[in-house]
Formats: sequence, C-alpha cells, structure tokens
Amino acid sequence: MENSLLLPTEKSFFDLTGKVAIITGASKGIGEDMARVFARFGAKVVINSRKQDACDALANDIKAQGGEATGIAAHVGDMAQLQQLVDKTIATYGGIDILVNNAASNPVFGPSLDCDGTAFDKIMQANVKAPFELSKLCYPSMKARVVAALS
Repeated sequence: MENSLLLPTEKSFFDLTGKVAIITGASKGIGEDMARVFARFGAKVVINSRKQDACDALANDIKAQGGEATGIAAHVGDMAQLQQLVDKTIATYGGIDILVNNAASNPVFGPSLDCDGTAFDKIMQANVKAPFELSKLCYPSMKARVVAALS
C-alpha cells in the first residue's frame, strides 16, 4: 500500500499496526478517507454505515490494496444495532482500540427555524446520543486493551 503522499518515515509517527478501529459513517466522504488512512497505517478497520453493500465495497477495496478491513452495517440511531456493531467487531478482531464517531445526520438544510421537533430529535439521536452510547459500549474493550498493553 504505497502512497506517494507519505514520506517513508511518516508511518513511524503514526503507526497503527495491530490496532482495531471502528469508523462510523465510513462508506463515503471523510469517513471513507479516514478508513483508508487508518488501514494504510496498519489498523484493522471496521467500516460502518447503514448499508452492508457500501461497507463491503470499501472493505474489499482496502483489502485489495493490502489493508485489513471488514464491513459491519449498523444504524447509529439504533442502540441494539450499535451493540451488534461492538459485538461483531470484538468477535472478528478480538477487541477495539480506536473509535471514530464520524456518522452524523442533518435532515434540515436551511434556517434553524425550519427544523421541527422530529428533525431536531433525529439530529440529537444521531449526532449526540449515538456517539455517547457507542463510546460507552466500546469503553470496556478499549480499557482492557490499554491495561494489557501497559502490563
């Protein structure tokens, strides 16, 4: 996975070899770019978005470039699906080291006055509650891996 934009010494400053990273909202845009960079620097990347086919397409592309990735679909607004995301990640890779809460929602494009209560609730669910809850779900695995690494 050689990239002309990376100097040979850069990996030593940002080596993620063996680390497991979940990236939400990773099937396109900034999330996709983060997934590619994390994989380039050695992380095992879990590609998350709502659609399994989109997750798998990026994971397969990363694997074709020599990285390690798997796609796990989950809607960040659904707490049961977040639990499944964490459980499947741990089952696949043995734990979690990094969480990037990138997924977000904004169903209203325009003035805040156009945002009704239903839209506001959706924004708060996806952009505030989901990252908070997913962080709590990942914490035990992340803490255990840090403690093990320091032992």
